[in-house]
Amino acid sequence: MKKVLAVFLVMALFLGACAGEKTNSTNEATGESSVNVKNDVEAIQKRGKLIVATSADYPPYEFTLLKDGKTEFVGFDMELAKYIAKELGVELEIRDMDFKNVIGAVTSGMADIALAGLSPKADRTEVAFSDIYYHATQGVLIRIADKDLYKAKEDLEDKKLGVQLGSIQEEIGAEIKGAKLSSLPLVTALIQELKTNKVDALILEKPVAAAYAKANPELMVVEGIEMIDDAGGSAVAIGKNNLNLQKKINEILAKVKEENLLETWIVEANKLQEEQGD
Repeated sequence: MKKVLAVFLVMALFLGACAGEKTNSTNEATGESSVNVKNDVEAIQKRGKLIVATSADYPPYEFTLLKDGKTEFVGFDMELAKYIAKELGVELEIRDMDFKNVIGAVTSGMADIALAGLSPKADRTEVAFSDIYYHATQGVLIRIADKDLYKAKEDLEDKKLGVQLGSIQEEIGAEIKGAKLSSLPLVTALIQELKTNKVDALILEKPVAAAYAKANPELMVVEGIEMIDDAGGSAVAIGKNNLNLQKKINEILAKVKEENLLETWIVEANKLQEEQGD
């Protein structure tokens, strides 16, 4: 009788674990054991929270602001995250991490989606992407003292270029003849590399380059050098098999576009960045 009862209890515990919304696994973003969250639309709404992975050092997309002693995540990606959560009828939780980890956060279940100025590159096959919500060209950030050295893309050849690790800019830099790349996970670290003469220039999305130029008067965006990435813009990263979540987010993005909300958020993000630099 005890054996029968023991088997019944084991089976009940097993079935209960399978029926739950969480499963134990290794977190690909950090390499640590973590609890994965089920992330389809129904599960997110049942949980009452949308979990978003980002890398908050990329103004005007996402950055931090200290307000009343508390750190706030701001930028037009963060406004989009708030809007998606609102449309789903849930609260929002932002999980900040190195850019190289945001995709892994989605694949491991640490986050439902990632918003981090992500390009839907062909080699990012481990996740699905939403429709593109923002198109941006790539620009070059340099020291003002070097402004006479850079007039065309060819002037970047044989230079030491700073790029964000795992980004589309890293791929663009690798295609520049003779360029030596310094790939770092944080844009803030790249800015320091540029200011301390450890790299000659940075390749960044133009709005991001412009934001850092405003915050650092010794830096400037090169006029006349623009590069377009083949991925075509920024999109939301979603779990590969979460087709209903992908469909829902695309519907929300269509509404954002119809109401011209992104343009408003970009203006607000740029204003916040300027105020932060004052």
